Amino acid sequence: MVLFMKILLLALALICCAGLNAQITPTQNDTLIFKTINSEQTDFSDLMPLKEIWGNTKYILLGEQSHGEGATFEARVRLIKFLHQEMGFEIVAFESGMYDNYHAFNKVKSGEKTSPNPFNKSILSIWSATKENNELFKYVQSTLRSDNPLQIAGFDFIRNDFYKFEFLADIEALLASAINKKELSTLTEAIEQGADLLLEGRVDSVSFFDLTQKIQFSLDQLSAKNPTEHHLIMAQSFKSWVHGFRYELGERMGIEYAVQNPRDFQMAENFLFLTRLYPKKKIVGIGASYHFSNEVTKFQTTSLTEQFIDSMSKETNSQDRFDLSNALKDAIPMGKILKKELGENLYSAAFSSYKGSYGQIGNESYKLPEPPGGSIEIQLKDIDFAFVDYSKNEGKDDWFYSSVLGNLPIFAQWRSIFDGLFFIKTAYPPTPISYDRVTKIKSAKKEFMESW
Repeated sequence: MVLFMKILLLALALICCAGLNAQITPTQNDTLIFKTINSEQTDFSDLMPLKEIWGNTKYILLGEQSHGEGATFEARVRLIKFLHQEMGFEIVAFESGMYDNYHAFNKVKSGEKTSPNPFNKSILSIWSATKENNELFKYVQSTLRSDNPLQIAGFDFIRNDFYKFEFLADIEALLASAINKKELSTLTEAIEQGADLLLEGRVDSVSFFDLTQKIQFSLDQLSAKNPTEHHLIMAQSFKSWVHGFRYELGERMGIEYAVQNPRDFQMAENFLFLTRLYPKKKIVGIGASYHFSNEVTKFQTTSLTEQFIDSMSKETNSQDRFDLSNALKDAIPMGKILKKELGENLYSAAFSSYKGSYGQIGNESYKLPEPPGGSIEIQLKDIDFAFVDYSKNEGKDDWFYSSVLGNLPIFAQWRSIFDGLFFIKTAYPPTPISYDRVTKIKSAKKEFMESW
């Protein structure tokens, strides 16, 4: 699992790429050319043709080939501004904690001045600690006093540590008469320590899960009687946290899951929850392209991809032989679940590049591998910025190489896996920013403990 994610998140240069048995040739009918990805450029005339493609689409997922894609981050900010200003999208939902982003957005909306920015605390640092995404946070804040505010939300059960004590405080405030101090103490330990609480025998697992059921029942009852946004978010966030706790516990106990299927299932459930909570609002999803993919098992492991994997294994000094076919054979990403539920209301777009470099903040950067001949990246290499619409029925069965997952060239039926592709000729890593993380977490814990 760890090696699989490394391969999807890191890609090293491959000396020579072999020829292909098949290729794709984008046509004028399905390819748009853009003038810039600069997020400060608000002349959206080059993006206007997207209105016809996306039409009445209510939910658009904008992926990323790895978490180290500064150019993709920059392009997405411009796209979000366009979707907000020209197509009426009102929510940006990140692959980050549901409660964290609900709490952070309310702090920002209230005008509370904090350092760091609440979104730097609620959104995972792979995004929030980058200059490119902070431009988005500034934009969101600039809209909140307007007639067309843009909201930040989250759909993951993975949390940043910053708001865990606020989460506990909100549960205590809602269920003061339903749970006692001992039960709250147990829940606090579980949120702080994760699966270690049960694995090290400090709490009996049966009594712990009895407690989580009791809390969930109480939250569900409360939200059923008084279905406010706060009550509904708290009930769903707790349900999501318990699912994540069980997933972590299972992994620690040696249970093997296909890719991240339990996480993808819960992220899909959380995203669908947002569509029900805000039925009249259009939502943009931000996260890894893998999670947003549909029929991701429609690929072949070729000698070219194997060569790349071998090169990766040598560079990372891995002793394990990665098996792409086995890793993805039972994959059910959230994109597949959402496509089944939302149908034509959902559009999922991937990103890729032809050259340049990438690298997650805090890690080494790498040169992008040269795409194989006949790949869609090769076909688009003379264009700086383009979009290819895969959603038309033509060519759904076409097989070709693309590097949208971890910059790894994979031979697949990409038109069945994504609805479209944004192409940025030259990739570059995100620009890091820094903020005081540890002090803020300690301060939040101190405040929560003193409230007892």
